[in-house]
Amino acid sequence: MIVGGYPSRQQEERRQTPRFAVEDIVHENGYDMEKAGRMMEMIEEKNEDRQSFDQDAVMVYIDPQLMQGLADVAAQKAANFQELLSAAQEGDLESAYQVALSYANGRGTSKDSELAFQWFQRAADGDHIAAQYQLGVCFLRGIGTEVDIPRGLELITSTADQDYLPSVCELGLCYEMGTGVEESTE
Repeated sequence: MIVGGYPSRQQEERRQTPRFAVEDIVHENGYDMEKAGRMMEMIEEKNEDRQSFDQDAVMVYIDPQLMQGLADVAAQKAANFQELLSAAQEGDLESAYQVALSYANGRGTSKDSELAFQWFQRAADGDHIAAQYQLGVCFLRGIGTEVDIPRGLELITSTADQDYLPSVCELGLCYEMGTGVEESTE
């Protein structure tokens, strides 16, 4: 919970203390110190990036339970990603596609366009239509690989022929922009 307005007596005392020890609160409430530490590092990095202004300081209290909740969500996403990765490595095409999307978007893992491309390739090789479309987009835009417009158009056209709507839209965009095909608005 974020508390605003006039500071309480306890908040005023904390403000007057040179540095408020977050570790004590985390420890007293039984929270995971490592996760809380990472959260504090992220907050400090964000605060360092901001420009300082000659204004009165505002004290904001962030409930430690909220911080722990955020850390738990991040841990759950990472665990879900590991489950997907395990299933994908065993040959599950939908899991391979979801792993590729996770790498592409940084969901449950760090962003890595080359790994995303490799997993899209693996799922596309198994005839996963959405993966074939995404792989075509990767080739058209050079995401995780070198630009290969003919190969990208081949994949996009193939999935558009199967009435996969994102491919139909992408193919229309290729014609509108003249990407690998003769420009046409018809």
